[in-house]
Amino acid sequence: MKKRTYLIIICCIILIFLTCTRELERVKTVKEICKLDYQEILPASFNMSPQGEHVCFIVERDGGYHIVYDGELKSKYDMIGINTIRFSPDGQHYAYVAKRDDKQFVVYDDKELTAYDGIMENTPIFSHDSQVIAYSAIRDGKWYVVKNNVETGPYDMIELNSLVLSQKNKLAYIVHINGKKHVISDDFKSKPYDSILNGTPLFSPDGEHLVFGAEKKHRRFIVFDGVEGTHYDNLGENTIKFNPRNNDLYYAAEKEGKQFLVHNATLDPRYDGILTDTPVFSEQGDRIAYGARIANPGKIGDKQFMVIDGVEQKRYNALGSPPIFSPNGKHFAYIVRVALNWFVVTEKKEHKKYHFIGISPYPVFSDNSDKLAYIAKVRGDWFVVLNENEQESFDAIAGGTLRFSPNSKYITYGARKDEKWYIVVNGNSGEPYDDIVTMKSGSIFFDSPDELHYFAITDSALVRVDEILK
Repeated sequence: MKKRTYLIIICCIILIFLTCTRELERVKTVKEICKLDYQEILPASFNMSPQGEHVCFIVERDGGYHIVYDGELKSKYDMIGINTIRFSPDGQHYAYVAKRDDKQFVVYDDKELTAYDGIMENTPIFSHDSQVIAYSAIRDGKWYVVKNNVETGPYDMIELNSLVLSQKNKLAYIVHINGKKHVISDDFKSKPYDSILNGTPLFSPDGEHLVFGAEKKHRRFIVFDGVEGTHYDNLGENTIKFNPRNNDLYYAAEKEGKQFLVHNATLDPRYDGILTDTPVFSEQGDRIAYGARIANPGKIGDKQFMVIDGVEQKRYNALGSPPIFSPNGKHFAYIVRVALNWFVVTEKKEHKKYHFIGISPYPVFSDNSDKLAYIAKVRGDWFVVLNENEQESFDAIAGGTLRFSPNSKYITYGARKDEKWYIVVNGNSGEPYDDIVTMKSGSIFFDSPDELHYFAITDSALVRVDEILK
């Protein structure tokens, strides 16, 4: 009986060893999208749909500019805005701004919409459900907002980057009228104000409420569904945030030279500053974190630190990223600097120091929250750090490529070595490419827990590569 038990144990150990050391098998299918002429391509114009089904870019050919969409050459124009290409969230629609005969217009799914004297920068935008497209346009010196090809206006000016669509497809934006600023939505027009804060107007996650920061007579305050809140000396721009789970509003305000976070009229401790792009919430909405700073008399620079669930964390020379919560909300990570060294902090643990920590993306948690990865640099070497273990070094790591598979089994990223690019999966570099198509929002797409695809350039051709991981 004992011999049989020992035999079973030995077999189990061998099986575990073979499982852990088995080389990853990557079964690839390569489909050519189109041939490429590098003299024609505008390199910075490559764009992909959110799920990676479609890819497009701009070429200069025959005295004009064309979109090449999934390998198909589209209409010629005098100009195409290189930063205007937009895909809808569901990936089924796309749009861009083109110019012909001194007129600009939005091209939506290959259809030319109304022509104007100009289309505002950073528009068009799509709604969350992909059913609405909106943008700002100018004609004869007056500005209009266009929503699904229906004009609203005219206005003296429409504020740049102010257009926002709610979950229920309401549109809001900032306009200038007689030297004052107003927030206008489909069913609301605000009072006139001296200024409207950056990052607003903003809809609540359920689409029911509209909020913005306003200024009048050098005092700043929140306007919530048209009702003005408490006046402060200042409000922190890009700190006005809704908790995505319960629609509670948070923002940083300032009084008598000190800043604090405001939530339902409750004031957090006062600091010399609240850092922009915070607070941040866990997916469950039960945890909150924000960055703060305090003066450091007699020293160079302030001290910066995180406040997580109301508890002040250790102070550093600088914070390099907003806090990142794991999917289950139990863990957090952020980047800090001490002197000339950067490193990641998790649950009060300081990771190894590096010359630089990559921020495209910030540290990434696996879906099961058990793994943490980030990009680091020492001198000229770039590498991924996975659960504090340094992976193979490369000449570069492509921004927007670091991600885990949905089952948390695989970690992937794009890397360059000796002028060739590779898609690395669990340390396996795979085949070399001349280049890979990357986006900050994501460049490697998992179609299932064990299947992925991406776009690459090889032998002067744009190809789609599908892989099955075994």
